Amino acid sequence: MISKLISLTIWLLLAFSSAGLWQALNLALSMLAAYAVVTEFLFGALGWRGYEVIRYRLME
Repeated sequence: MISKLISLTIWLLLAFSSAGLWQALNLALSMLAAYAVVTEFLFGALGWRGYEVIRYRLME
């Protein structure tokens, strides 16, 4: 799901911006950092089971 969103975002930025590659890279890194922070919080606060339950709900 996230990889599809990143791919779509990168293609849209490349299509509509002359400096699209740099913007796409910045956006992808920002999204990756946000995802890492959220998963780290879920692992730390809820443990593995809580993370799996929430991930399953998001993927439905």
